[in-house]
Amino acid sequence: MRLATISCWWAEEIQAGSTARIQEIRSIAKELDRIYVFSQNQVDIFAEIGIQSDRVLPVDFGVDHDFFTPAPTSTRRFQVLSVGIDRGRDYQSLVDAARLLPAVEFQIFTQAGRFSPDDLPRNVTVNSPVSLEEHRENLRSAKLVVIPTHDLAYPTGQSVLLEASACARPVLITDTEPMREYVIDGETGLFMPLHDAEGVASSISSALADEVRLNRIGKAARRSVESKFNFDSMWETIADDLRGLTTSKL
Repeated sequence: MRLATISCWWAEEIQAGSTARIQEIRSIAKELDRIYVFSQNQVDIFAEIGIQSDRVLPVDFGVDHDFFTPAPTSTRRFQVLSVGIDRGRDYQSLVDAARLLPAVEFQIFTQAGRFSPDDLPRNVTVNSPVSLEEHRENLRSAKLVVIPTHDLAYPTGQSVLLEASACARPVLITDTEPMREYVIDGETGLFMPLHDAEGVASSISSALADEVRLNRIGKAARRSVESKFNFDSMWETIADDLRGLTTSKL
């Protein structure tokens, strides 16, 4: 019998977790024939706890590009849209950037209680999470999707990045090593600096000033999802590898 798993957060826990948690991950991982991860950098992180590199296979993450599609019409309800509830979001840098851009309207969709209303500038509106269909319409309606993140071991933010890309919307995302596998800066997306409110504000201002460029990036982003970052490609890669595991010895 072969055992395999998909790891989303283990690499981050290996780097930042307690000794007990790292030992727990090592114990489980040593019993697995394959660990699928969503960025190349995680191979070396697993190697640090003794997991051989040939047991860790990077796979391109993908989204449903048949559901997330460009809008039939080009109504833009949002200037800047940001979405996400996970621990990887760096909303503080985004809110601080918004203070520097009072003429730009920011819409953030995240869980209740993440912000104190008194801490928000007037141009930032925080909304509760919505249904999947509403989420798609929000992405389609954004002039620019901004995904501020911390620098984690895995590609945090990749779901919203690729969903927006599939909708042919341009995305500005924090520049981290794992995300460089998903974005060609200036072609299929835009990078902004890490934990730098002034840099984030400058990146947003520059992006919004060139709508022709944004539309070009959005179209290229859609093509990247169609050709590479989609459910079909992701699961075909995993399925092919699993078939190989059943007929070979590691």
